[in-house]
Amino acid sequence: SQAQYAGVFKELEDAKAALQLVADDYEDKIDALEDRLFEMDSQFEQQTARLQAKADTRLRDELKGLRKQLKSEFESRMVREKAELEVETERILQQKDNQIELKIEEAKAVVESKFQKEKFELVNNGPKEVIQLLEDRTEKMRYANQKLELALAEAERRIKE
Repeated sequence: SQAQYAGVFKELEDAKAALQLVADDYEDKIDALEDRLFEMDSQFEQQTARLQAKADTRLRDELKGLRKQLKSEFESRMVREKAELEVETERILQQKDNQIELKIEEAKAVVESKFQKEKFELVNNGPKEVIQLLEDRTEKMRYANQKLELALAEAERRIKE
């Protein structure tokens, strides 16, 4: 039975050695898998960094394009609004010109009416009165001309504003 015991012990030792070989093999496989996992994680980090860099570049390019588009749209809008303002300003200036011209024409009509009235009085009055009326009329015409010149200067000033 010692021989049996030695045989069983030998079998146990052989089984233990075989199990140790299997355990060593699994440990090597685990180490290899851990190394592979670390390598894959490193590759993933690198790929993520590359993808992030590409995404950042694409985003910067898109933002640059949007910035250009917005600037272009803004400039176009400013050109349109400036043109509209110029048209409106021209319309207002023309309207003011027309009003001033109308007032000047009205003032001329008043002066002409007074002139015709004085002419009638001159024809119907005597020589002394004619001279006085002519002098009065000349003075009134000077005054009317001054008023017209002032109105014209005022109109030109308003137009320039």
